[in-house]
Amino acid sequence: MKEYQLTVDYDQVDHIVKSELRQLLNNMKRELEILESSHQQRMVIWNHDESIERAMIKEHINSAKLLLKYYGERDDG
Repeated sequence: MKEYQLTVDYDQVDHIVKSELRQLLNNMKRELEILESSHQQRMVIWNHDESIERAMIKEHINSAKLLLKYYGERDDG
């Protein structure tokens, strides 16, 4: 297997981190919408108890928002 080295600057790292955090936030919001809007088949992330699952998803949404705020991103709701 070949090994490669990649050099990135701080702005590129920030962009990658923010992009991944936005994706995480969008995924968690989508999971929460599915959980709250219907009883369609979905993958359990943390717990089969829906109230615990909902609380965990909301906690991760809030955490992602806080991290994005740290990186200077505004909260779009």
